[in-house]
Amino acid sequence: MAFRLCKYSEIIKRKRSEGFTLVEFAIVMLISGLILMAIMQAYKVFVQDKYQRAVYEKLDVLNSSFSVYASATNRYPCPSDHTLRVDDAAAGLEDCAAAWALAPGTCIPSGGICRVDGARNTPALGLPSLDPVFIGGIPYKTLRAGVAKPSLQMAALIDTMDPWGFQMTYAVTASQTDAMTFDSSYGAIDIQTEAGVSLIQPVGSAHFVVVSHGENSMGAFNGQGQRSFPCVAGTADFGNCDRADATFVSGLRNMGDGANYYDDVILQRSYSMSELWKFGDTVNIMYNANPGNVGVGLADPTEKLDINGNLRSTNVRAPEMCDRGGANCWDAAKLGGTGMSCGAASAAGKVKIMRGIRAGEVDPLCVEIDLPTVLNNQRCTNPGEYVVGFTAAGNIICEVP
Repeated sequence: MAFRLCKYSEIIKRKRSEGFTLVEFAIVMLISGLILMAIMQAYKVFVQDKYQRAVYEKLDVLNSSFSVYASATNRYPCPSDHTLRVDDAAAGLEDCAAAWALAPGTCIPSGGICRVDGARNTPALGLPSLDPVFIGGIPYKTLRAGVAKPSLQMAALIDTMDPWGFQMTYAVTASQTDAMTFDSSYGAIDIQTEAGVSLIQPVGSAHFVVVSHGENSMGAFNGQGQRSFPCVAGTADFGNCDRADATFVSGLRNMGDGANYYDDVILQRSYSMSELWKFGDTVNIMYNANPGNVGVGLADPTEKLDINGNLRSTNVRAPEMCDRGGANCWDAAKLGGTGMSCGAASAAGKVKIMRGIRAGEVDPLCVEIDLPTVLNNQRCTNPGEYVVGFTAAGNIICEVP
């Protein structure tokens, strides 16, 4: 029997002809899967951001549309029935008659418009409903008719559908839908954080709110007038779809699983007691008109601008610099503006030099010395040094800057 030794090149060729092993194929599949997952995650984030920008653009146009409509009619429109198919002739039209005919806590037979007690009512005291709130769909056809010659882009955005293909919810204070009772400083809707803290001052005084139910579309009506995803109690955005009260939630976007999940987008209109920021008489000038104190990191500021922490600025303008108690002040212009001067010496051959600054005193601390006689032909000898001053004997002082 004869044996033949194979060359190394022959072994390699034979291995290549056999193809990938199962281990090699598994490694390739694993790496490909990781790359594909990264690409899919990046694409998901891109789509989410794209839809977020689209819904904000739509809400911005709706906000302008409500303003134009209120200016022209001295009221806000009533909700439309969002259980109607979007191709229904009555879809997108306000229905004030149906809304006003409702009893507190009830909806029209289709469920497309509901009436709830306003957030500023006091049922615990046994008082009747002071001002109800109507909840339904966006009356986009009514809004379009109220905007004089809207552009094609604006007309397309005055719509009831959000970028995820579901109808948005519209709630409005009932008295604000009637020109006889319209009051721009009143509302009965409250907007709260996830923790139940009101974002409206006075509490519960928002005029209206528009809700896009986000990516999960929980509680939203589709184009066929049906709810595809029911409300889930215990979640952060449950208050925006239950239609049981006049309180809505405006939270931070949280796409994690569980009770903290929140993806809704809110548009609300409320009355502001005063404009905090105003424009001045000159170009590019704005000022804060807050009559009280402003605190940074403080709940009870005692000064116009009271900061608890460090303040960093490249340029600060102030007439005086004081300690925290408001005493021991000195004129800031002495250092950063006109400067401080010791004045002329009292005798010939003398000169006054400053040796310090004392809090609360206008003039610096000065001392009178003999006038130095600068020696000729002096210069700094070390590399990088410059003359920074003179001694009382007239010699130069050299330092590296």
